[in-house]
Amino acid sequence: MENIMTLNGNAQAGQAPMPHGAQLPLSMVHAGETVQVLKVRGTSEMRNHLAELGFVPGAEVHVDSASSGDVIVIVKGARVALNKQVSSHIVTV
Repeated sequence: MENIMTLNGNAQAGQAPMPHGAQLPLSMVHAGETVQVLKVRGTSEMRNHLAELGFVPGAEVHVDSASSGDVIVIVKGARVALNKQVSSHIVTV
């Protein structure tokens, strides 16, 4: 089972706190929307890399552009491009 980093900062295998609103992978968020990172899934290497880019639970992410799951987002003041495979590991609310 993969580890998950959640809003409360704990790495867990399984349950995350219940958010207010729908949970969507970042790959499904529309351009112009601003969302909050709920959890990041994947290997520890992928989670660490995304955390270094600013994708940590609680971080606000603005989707600048979206096309077929590929996204360009603004996170912590930086503009970041992610392909669908990577953006689908970031769960938002």
